[in-house]
Order: sequence, then C-alpha cells, then structure tokens
Amino acid sequence: MSFLRLFMVSIILAVTAILSGCGGGGGGGGDSDTSGSLSVSSTVSGSQIIATAKYSNSAYSNLSGLKVDFTTDQPGLVEGKTVSVDSSGTAIAVLTINGVPSASTVNVIASTGNLKASSSVALTLPGLALSLSNTTVSLGMPLIATATYSNPHASTLRGVKITFSSDKTGLFDTQTVETDDTGKATAIMVPKNTITAQTNAIIYAKRDTQSQYSTVNVKPEGLKLSAPADASHDIESLVSGIVEFIPSGVENFAVLTTGDGLPLANKQVTIGVQTIIGSTGSNVVFWENYPASAYQGTSITINTDSLGKCPLQASVLAAFSGEVPGGKHSDIITVVWKVTYESPSGTIIGYASTTYTVNVTGPAEAAAP
Repeated sequence: MSFLRLFMVSIILAVTAILSGCGGGGGGGGDSDTSGSLSVSSTVSGSQIIATAKYSNSAYSNLSGLKVDFTTDQPGLVEGKTVSVDSSGTAIAVLTINGVPSASTVNVIASTGNLKASSSVALTLPGLALSLSNTTVSLGMPLIATATYSNPHASTLRGVKITFSSDKTGLFDTQTVETDDTGKATAIMVPKNTITAQTNAIIYAKRDTQSQYSTVNVKPEGLKLSAPADASHDIESLVSGIVEFIPSGVENFAVLTTGDGLPLANKQVTIGVQTIIGSTGSNVVFWENYPASAYQGTSITINTDSLGKCPLQASVLAAFSGEVPGGKHSDIITVVWKVTYESPSGTIIGYASTTYTVNVTGPAEAAAP
C-alpha cells in the first residue's frame, strides 16, 4: 500500500513540474504565440507615439518573455520596435516620429505570431503661415516677408528650408531661408527698378507641398536709383568690432529725370539713410567731397551733374560680434538708402538697399602638445 502511495505522489510531482514549465515560458515557452488574444492602444506625445499592447492567455499564469512587434502603416515616418511583455502580458513601446506627416492619422500595429491588433492615432499636419511687413512698398524699399512653420511632432523646427518667390520674377529675386528654433524664416525682398507704373505682385512662401501667398503693391518713384553692390568681408576675431565698407558702383547712384526721361541737371538732392536692418551698433557716415576721407554729418546734399546723376558719398561701418575659437557666424546688415528731391510739384523720395555681411570666425584652437 505504501508503494502505491509513493508511486502516485511521484506522478503528481512530475505533472506539476511539466505544468509549471509551461506557465513560465512566456505563452507556451516561445518568443511569440498563435493562441490567446492581443489588443493595442496608442497616444501621441510630441515627436513620440506611446503604444501599449496587452496579451492575454488563460492557459498561462506568467506571460513574461513573449515578444510583441510594434510597426505602423507609415514605416518611413515612424520607427518600429520589438518589446517583451511583462508578467501581466503588457508591452509598452515608445515609437519615434522621424519624418514630416503627410496624413492626419497613422495606424499602429502590434503582432506576435499570427496574432495582430491595430489602433489609429491622430497627427497634426505641419502648418505654414506668411506675413508681409507692408502691403505697399516703393522701388528699392525692402519688403520683409516672414514665414512661420509649425510641426508639433518634430523634435526641432530649426533648419527647415522655406523658399520665397514672386509671380513677378523680374521684380523680386527668389530666396531660400532656413527656419530658426521657433520655426520662423525671414527674407528681405527688395523690388528692383524694373517698373514705371504701380504693379501688384504676389509673394509666395513654400515648403515641399505647402504654400502660402500674399499680395503687395509696388510703386515707382520719380528718382531712379541704382543700389551699391552688396559686399562681404571675412575676419577672424574673438572680440566685437567694426568693419568699414566703402560702397562700390556708386557714380550713378541717383539719376533725376523729367517725366519724359530727360536729365535734370544741377538739381539739389539729399542722400541719407532710411534705416539699417540687422546688427545694432552699425552706422553710415557721409563725405563732404567725392572722394574724401573726412566724415561729415548723417546725410549729404549734392547737386546732379549734366546727366542728372549724383554719386553716393558715404562709408558703411558694420558692427560685428566676436566668435569663440573654432566657431563661425555671419553678422548681416541691410542699409536702406533714402534720396529726397524737392521738385516744383512736390517731394519725390526714392529708396535703394545694400546688404553688407561680416563673416566672423574664431581663431583655430591650438593642438594639444
């Protein structure tokens, strides 16, 4: 009788060991399973999707170790990930949004073996807005176009390329500007001397398939101005300072004509500065004679020659900030020149703009001995 009791106890212990081994093997002793049930839920937080999968199987008391694959229906936008469930059958995956959404929803898919579940999350599509500093500008007067890019799922808004252009390609040059940390990109768009009557122009801001536009009215003035050429200067400096630019190509800076296009000789015009956009501390000084080294005043009055022309007699003092060793940056200013002529029929004002760039680098760091 005692032998039979001992035999039964041995059988019970063996069965218990087998069942215990199955329960601790993570859904049948493997990395995936084809039995049981699987569900998934997901939410969005900034540039991440938080996906939670729940596996259940009444045959096992401990579900640890079962692997769940998390993917989406937009693999180029969201990275997939594989996560093992805990003892309760729960697996949480943090999926990173790496691209720019082109659809307002993304489906998150959880799978193990041939079990599969999905859930959708809503995404906010990127936005683009455009604003102009003025609705009317004169020839040579800068128009400041500001585009604002938004994307709540991006890890950074810096470095997105925005292209500014116009339907009047002969009036405004196309520019491409990268956004800053706030998603803003600013272009200084100067209308050229290519019109003789008021003209409406459309300004566009574009990023990939996104586009916004606004309209500006451009009007000519009685003066024809030829802006001095843009200029740049490279400098190596740890500290701030001033770079002097002497505008070039200024002999025909301003030309005064009648309504029939004939030159107005020996007429007095005043040349000054409307504004300086950019670096603080920059300045413009004017000369008494042309050329001359003595600085005189903040504007200058000059008479046109026999062809109705007068030169620009000035120096531009562009301020720059110092740079750390090995670093580099550019300090950029735009000088808006203003020319005024008191004609018998009223005041005529013309504008022209020139951009000056100081490229600053820090001294190269000395190599370690």
